Amino acid sequence: LAHSHHFWNRAAECSVYMPALFWVSGTFAALLWYHRTGRTAALLALAGAAGLAGLYHLSNVFWTPALAVYVAFVLSGVIGR
Repeated sequence: LAHSHHFWNRAAECSVYMPALFWVSGTFAALLWYHRTGRTAALLALAGAAGLAGLYHLSNVFWTPALAVYVAFVLSGVIGR
């Protein structure tokens, strides 16, 4: 395995994308928490987790506008809880 290009290619992908997936799942867990409760602490956890996800891997910033639109719709009453 030490000389296999495919093995090291997959190992490098796992070392980059698995922690990023952790932060993404934390962000969506906070989004679900905010949707169910509407608490400010959940909104702060959502912002913090999304920020950490974006800091960990730049590709995570591409879905954050959707989070902002969702929160704006919930706060304006377009989407109910």
